[in-house]
Amino acid sequence: MFRYVHTNIIAKDHQRLITFYKEVFHCRSIGETRDLRGEWLDRLTGISDAHIVGEHLCLPGYEKDHPTLEIFSYDSMDEACRQINQCGIAHLAFEVDDVEETLRLLLKKGGSQVGELVKAAYEDGRNAVFVYAADPEGNIIELQSWSERISLVPTRGIIIDKQSFWGCGNHMNGLIENIDKLHTTQLGMERIKRNLQLETNDVVSWCKVRITDKDTKIDRAGKNWYAIAGDCTITVNARNYTIITAHKINV
Repeated sequence: MFRYVHTNIIAKDHQRLITFYKEVFHCRSIGETRDLRGEWLDRLTGISDAHIVGEHLCLPGYEKDHPTLEIFSYDSMDEACRQINQCGIAHLAFEVDDVEETLRLLLKKGGSQVGELVKAAYEDGRNAVFVYAADPEGNIIELQSWSERISLVPTRGIIIDKQSFWGCGNHMNGLIENIDKLHTTQLGMERIKRNLQLETNDVVSWCKVRITDKDTKIDRAGKNWYAIAGDCTITVNARNYTIITAHKINV
């Protein structure tokens, strides 16, 4: 059997870094904490009197308990300055709903920005947003988000934020049949409330009602479902049914 099981970070303060990855990237505890020492560990690491403490965190996007981000501290550690172009493993990458909002949260929680936030158009019809950042200990992180470029097409006379979609056809069933799987993140909730000026905190229930309305038009483009519900468009990830965002329609 072959499978990827974990990535290890050696931290000066493992507790601070564990909290950072939980709060910014939604990594979660799975009950695998470590406090290791002994002759076997000395032989394994080549370090005399080695002592390791830390925890395995399940990475976001995985329902089971692997792969994990393993954040450990040794009693004695060798510190070195990390660079984006250093040889060897250079950075972790996370796909997020909104790069700019995640970057703001990362900075608030003690991280830093490495380069500029950039947008790129790929020849396969996808748009991407990228930025390099660093966690509180300087480990480099790439934030990225992807979306499909959809040509302007007519659909029953409605123009939707410079994008529009054909009638729902057979696409509706996939989203409606999995309506109970809909969920969102804290950032997603805040974004939807802000974009639509909602007062409720239960944005998931609000979106479910709008999506299942008989007049809502639903289509799938690339990795997302798009529900045109009255005066707004709701965007849902087609793989994990995360409500990514919702915004007012510009008519």
